Amino acid sequence: MTLPDRVQYWLFAIGYTTKGVVYFLMGVFAIATVVGLAYETNGPHGVMEWLQNTYFGDGLLFLLGTGLGIYAFYKLYSAFFDSREEGTGANALGNRFGWALNGFVYATLSYTAYNLMWTGRMEDGDTRKDIIQIVLRYGWGETAVLLAAATVAIVGMFQGYIALAGKHMKFIETGRFHVAKEQLFINLGRLGIIATSIIYLIMAWFLWEAADMKNGEEFRGVGESLEVLEYGSTSSILLLIMGVGLLAYSMFMLVMARYGRA
Repeated sequence: MTLPDRVQYWLFAIGYTTKGVVYFLMGVFAIATVVGLAYETNGPHGVMEWLQNTYFGDGLLFLLGTGLGIYAFYKLYSAFFDSREEGTGANALGNRFGWALNGFVYATLSYTAYNLMWTGRMEDGDTRKDIIQIVLRYGWGETAVLLAAATVAIVGMFQGYIALAGKHMKFIETGRFHVAKEQLFINLGRLGIIATSIIYLIMAWFLWEAADMKNGEEFRGVGESLEVLEYGSTSSILLLIMGVGLLAYSMFMLVMARYGRA
């Protein structure tokens, strides 16, 4: 199955724009927490709850759920149908596996947004923690969770490597803007991707803790990982840096939506 180029472009643009909006709000909440305008940081779920409480809550949740669903579909389509012509080499398959995993994660976020719109409340508990706890009941469970922790850590480190090496511009049509703007986009992407890499590493640490303590409740998602930075003598500085990094990442997602190759 091959979608028309125009369709792929709009899936790509809408998906990345929506992702950029989510990270923009996450960055705003992180910075607002530092300056005292918010009580806590928020991950994607917190952003959804905040949107629900706004005047056009249900409409905004519908748009968010639709945008995240489009992003998920685009990632899964790219992974399974190799729309970016990566090939079947080891590195290519690794990239495509990452896209598929990314698509699955955002599909669950899309479902969460729709569910919140329909029911008016978040589901009790954390499904991810429940799944980890179920896995840990088996003899192979600890090993499986440790492998998941290692995978998340590797993804985080690889993302950091991509940013530092400047390879994050691979799918952006750099010929459409001048050199100064290209350097700005490179720096935005580098700062933003490093910030998300740190979140991956924090999540990997808590997955390891969950395996070590055989307790799924030890796991922390994106929002809870950001909360870790709220404590300690340097908490304000670290959280401010992370907030700026998330804003940079959101801007880079919008750059991808505008200048990226679907």
